[in-house]
Amino acid sequence: MSGSGRIWLDDMRCRGTESNLFSCPGVVPGSHNCGHSEDVGVSCGPEPTQTTEPPTRMSNTRIRLAGDTPNTGRVEVFYNGVWGTVCDDNFGSQSARVVCNQLGLNSAGRVLTNVPAGSGRIWLDNVACRGSEDNLFACMGNNPGVNDCSHIEDVGVDCRSSTTDVTDTRIRLAGGGDRHGRVEVFYNGEWGTVCDDWFGPVDAGVVCSQLGFGNQGYVLNNVTGGTGRIWMDDVGCRGTESNLLSCPANLPLGTHNCAHFEDVGVDCRVSATPSPTPGGTSMRLAGGTARSGRLEVLYNGEWGTVCDDSFSSTDANVVCRQLGLGSSGTPLTDVVAGSGRILLDNVECRGSESSIFSCPANPIGEHNCVHSEDVGVDCGSAGSRTSDIRLAGSTPGTGRLEVFHQGEWGTVCDDSFGTNDANVACQQLGYGRSGTVLTSVPDGTGRIWLDDVECTGSESNLFSCPAAAIGSHNCGHHEDVGIDCRGTDNTMIRLAGGTANSGRLEVLYNGIWGTVCDDSFSVMDVEVVCRQLRYAHGGRLIHVPAGSGQIWLDDVECTGTEADLFRCPANPIGSHNCQHHEDVGIECYTSSQASGLPDLKLGRMELQNTMEMDVSFLKASKVKCSADEGCLNLTAAELRHVQNTGASLQRHLLRFSTFTSNVGKADFRPASNAAVYHQCHNHFHSFEDYASYELRDARGISRGHGHKASYCLRDTECTNGARRQYDNCSPGNQGISVGCGDRYGASLDCQWVDMTGLPAGQYTLTVTINPTRSIAEESYDNNMATVQFFYTGNSLHSKMLVGHAAG
Repeated sequence: MSGSGRIWLDDMRCRGTESNLFSCPGVVPGSHNCGHSEDVGVSCGPEPTQTTEPPTRMSNTRIRLAGDTPNTGRVEVFYNGVWGTVCDDNFGSQSARVVCNQLGLNSAGRVLTNVPAGSGRIWLDNVACRGSEDNLFACMGNNPGVNDCSHIEDVGVDCRSSTTDVTDTRIRLAGGGDRHGRVEVFYNGEWGTVCDDWFGPVDAGVVCSQLGFGNQGYVLNNVTGGTGRIWMDDVGCRGTESNLLSCPANLPLGTHNCAHFEDVGVDCRVSATPSPTPGGTSMRLAGGTARSGRLEVLYNGEWGTVCDDSFSSTDANVVCRQLGLGSSGTPLTDVVAGSGRILLDNVECRGSESSIFSCPANPIGEHNCVHSEDVGVDCGSAGSRTSDIRLAGSTPGTGRLEVFHQGEWGTVCDDSFGTNDANVACQQLGYGRSGTVLTSVPDGTGRIWLDDVECTGSESNLFSCPAAAIGSHNCGHHEDVGIDCRGTDNTMIRLAGGTANSGRLEVLYNGIWGTVCDDSFSVMDVEVVCRQLRYAHGGRLIHVPAGSGQIWLDDVECTGTEADLFRCPANPIGSHNCQHHEDVGIECYTSSQASGLPDLKLGRMELQNTMEMDVSFLKASKVKCSADEGCLNLTAAELRHVQNTGASLQRHLLRFSTFTSNVGKADFRPASNAAVYHQCHNHFHSFEDYASYELRDARGISRGHGHKASYCLRDTECTNGARRQYDNCSPGNQGISVGCGDRYGASLDCQWVDMTGLPAGQYTLTVTINPTRSIAEESYDNNMATVQFFYTGNSLHSKMLVGHAAG
């Protein structure tokens, strides 16, 4: 059954690890190209692959690869006493992985779509495994025997171990530097690019790990476009793959809807977490303990040492942070001398770098040192630092719990793990003592370090809790525990270096505080931050001293409705093009501050009652001025025609009046220096963003917009004995007094929305006063009005206020 009203979400593409639907990739809420006939539903009952007697053990779910070559061939499954084939619809690399694992072949698997056709039954169709299932029947798909396929669609799988060798899945970073550039993969004897659709930090991590640069990378969306083939699109790695071609993606390779300006790049110079295996890290501490030793770096597949010339505690801090061992380190000059190449010399970090390769230094391999000058680093003792534990996942404050021991990250088993244990872990990570246990996180890899953890809740760190001996367990990775520390969202952000309600905005991610870049940051983002910090009256942007360390967020673009800052659209965490002089500062208004602010109220009944259609010709001079101000929906050809000929232009204009009153406790005044002179109108605009108008059709699609700059903001009407204070149009002396209001009549320029060319139908008009909130108010709840109406093509009918009480 179709729904009604707004369609909020479209093009959702969850990876399955998100804790809620709004964390999944998709278009901006409210943006869509759908009708209600496309409303989706969900059944939360038994999985559709189950039968009355679902096969759950491998002995009951036999599988084979039919063909002449061992470990490769057409996939066939045994069901109800009969062998049958599997259709290739939706069958991807994760499903191939399950097939190979079920057959006991330690291979990621490769999908084959050109195997010889089988015969008889087609048992499975639309198979979509996550990769962690122990047999193919446990994957999502149609009920056995239900399909719309023929045998020419039979799928095959190649489980030969050589298919995952790096020599067969070559990858490179082109057009950049040693560790960054455009991602290119080698397939069918030809290099090709990768499209940036859905490409995120997990995928970047697989790229960097495959290249031997550590398991964390940043996505670059502004690389120079490549040429030739685009081999991969819609890549969705889980993070455990050994190479990019093992990740889920569109199949067959070469299937995409991209152009080369969408080619993705990756920067591997900022690897901040060590790989589970030494061969995949970009840096290590050798010849000592897990947290102390000779510093060695990986370059072009070769480990080498670092000379102690100019090396200081600032450089050591960067090293420890990159290794995930905290942010405080001490240089060691008495370590055992290394051998081989000396790769770095004269390192002079500023302290804010996330990787030692980002620090000023001699060109790699250029030095005047001998191995007696090899430097070491001590990252402190273990057991109480936040860096000894981390949350692995794509969402801040939640994920699979991992601990660091003997130089290696490992997981924690969920046996006996409860709320007290989660609280201790969250407290250790700096998120506050409030955690929730998650039992459905993606499986980890490598060591399982802790089992049977039973904290009392009073411990300062997880290693102080009663538990089995480290490394002793009876668990598999399907029992890895996760935690959610977002129960106290306000502890994940803070205002630093100022007062209780103002300062530099900083966010907490994996136990490390970092700043937020001001690119795209607006009052909508400020509102989300202040609400998250329990300030109910909004705030404003302020200038603050530059921070240091990590810059976690950039290009934040909240709508203003999000529950916390991390739910707002933004670059992947840690991906930015900023310096610390661009750090965001915020002042959140306290109740006492808000009580002394203006408060604009839009007259909603006035808007509804004055709306009318005006079909008339606009003179060329008015067309030019209105177009300059953004009030007309003109094509470039229409505007050129008017400019070249001086002809008038017929428009269908939805005109209306607005009356805006100030019901607050202070006058509403634009800044004295905010006036902008408009040559076309030959006067000043005292407030460029006085009002905005948006027109949407019945499907919620934007069909027009308007913008009003205030030419003369003044007291046109006052009530309850209030006295007019602003009654002239001189720049710098305009405003709306408390108890007064300003009326903009429907006959004024730009007091309209251009509906020329729109078909008859139902529409909604939304008018917002002070839309950018650049002037602080006590409340913004009464700044907006929405009117629904029917447009015949020449006139309006059935006007009705929606979503707000009349006023």
